[in-house]
Amino acid sequence: MRKLLLYSILSWALIASHFTYGQAPERFNYQGVVRNNTGNPLSNQNIALRISIRTGNANGVIQFQETHSVITNAQGLYSFAIGGGSVVSGAMSSVSWGVEDKFIQVEIDPNGGSAYTDAGTNQLLSVPYALYAASGNPGPQGATGPQGPQGPTGATGLTGPQGTTGPQGTTGATGPAGSANINGTTNYLTKFTGATTGGNSQIFDNGNFVGFGTTAALGSAKYRFHQTVTGNNWGGVYTSTSSATGRPFYGFGNGETVLGYIEMDGGDGNKMNFANNGLRMTIANNGNIGIGNTNPQYRLHVAPNGTSNTSTVYATSNAAGTVGGIIRAEYTGSATTSDHIGLLGSVLYNGPSSDGIGVRGEGGHYGVIGFAANTSKVLVTGGRFGGSSNGNAYGVYSSAFSNGTSGGTKYGVLGQAAGGTTNYGVYCSGNGGHTGTWTNVSDRNLKQNIRPFGSALDRIMLLNVYSYEFKTDDPKYAAMHLDGGTHHGFISQELEEVMPELVRNDVLVVPNEDREAEEQVIEYKGVNYTEMIPVLTKAIQEQQALIEALQQQILELKKDSNK
Repeated sequence: MRKLLLYSILSWALIASHFTYGQAPERFNYQGVVRNNTGNPLSNQNIALRISIRTGNANGVIQFQETHSVITNAQGLYSFAIGGGSVVSGAMSSVSWGVEDKFIQVEIDPNGGSAYTDAGTNQLLSVPYALYAASGNPGPQGATGPQGPQGPTGATGLTGPQGTTGPQGTTGATGPAGSANINGTTNYLTKFTGATTGGNSQIFDNGNFVGFGTTAALGSAKYRFHQTVTGNNWGGVYTSTSSATGRPFYGFGNGETVLGYIEMDGGDGNKMNFANNGLRMTIANNGNIGIGNTNPQYRLHVAPNGTSNTSTVYATSNAAGTVGGIIRAEYTGSATTSDHIGLLGSVLYNGPSSDGIGVRGEGGHYGVIGFAANTSKVLVTGGRFGGSSNGNAYGVYSSAFSNGTSGGTKYGVLGQAAGGTTNYGVYCSGNGGHTGTWTNVSDRNLKQNIRPFGSALDRIMLLNVYSYEFKTDDPKYAAMHLDGGTHHGFISQELEEVMPELVRNDVLVVPNEDREAEEQVIEYKGVNYTEMIPVLTKAIQEQQALIEALQQQILELKKDSNK
């Protein structure tokens, strides 16, 4: 009783330090007077104090706590700086001065030990909030001084004189001209017409044009290289400059009729167009090939097939084994960063139509198989789907049904997971619903070490039931899509102390679109509410047995009272 009186008359005062924006010290001064129960000051005595800063109210959460050891003066006065003691918990820099009211609690041990007694809690008013001002806008920055002049550039050294080239030697004498002993016609290439005789070939060359079997190119100046054939022979080859585009032109045809041509692109000289009465194929200078377009953007770029309801690309095979795929897209490089997409299907993405299938797979065994493997410990996904719409959307839509006679077992979704520290066959981040029956495996044939459950009522009586709301506005847990509104249940940490077998340490790994960045890992505790049902059932049975026993005692007491 004497100690309580001793500290009930303590007085205290706050004296603020000077603060400056951006340079506020994280401490403020505190003074007080300590007296004994008769009102006399405790002079020149070593005392211990414990200071706590609470938030919200006098009993609020402690955001910072520290201890001090000080010596009073002759009048019992002591002083120290809050924030400069021995930290017990928290940090002054983490106190949320701008949020909610703040209260300071003082506890004192007049003997200088750690047997603290509460000396009162008071609300902090304006002065300590200078700490919060440290997060305001800083004052203007001083101007930068002028830059000093640059020193002179050193002189460049002189280049020595170049040596002279020696004189060229004289040209040797030319031998005598040989005698001409051959027959032929001007501008025709000569061939052997016999073992020792020569004559005209079918190749004509006048220095400007070359003709095979014809001199028509010379008269019309149409082709640099011209071959003609007659009868049932194969078509000719023509070379010239196109009169329409001025580009190098290579034609294929029958006689004078051009059935197709290769035309060099005059823009870069490395693009060829294959055509027959219209565009057919383009080979660009970078190696890209276009079918039906003049500017291929990919190694193989196929243009739309008009408005006809046919496939742009159609591949078929009747080979006995096509395990490697009728169409195979495979990346064989050695890149260690970025994603490489083997097959990308896109149809009217964000388009106005509600129709469009990016990828559709049909097969007698699997429609689509997705598999991802990596030897390192990075996150992999076997298959990923997403739905985005201003209306209804499905990330995954799957169904299983009979194709003919009913029978067998159908799985709309079958999920399997094994081998990990935590395994989820299915994980739902958000609400879930079902119209069928959701069952847990409970067959006797699957169980061992079966034994009666112990007392349940006493453990149930140790549990607390709460009403609560989830932190739906906390960005740290945004990926969990916590349900809003009021909920009822247990606190996992409390339940774990009574029935640890009903509490799980769970984790949610949130993929990151950037492969170089780490994925978000959210660890939390979960409750197996399903297995709480048998425990509650056992508790009800025990309670019912107690009720029946009490009823029997009441009947016996009534019988005794009626005697």
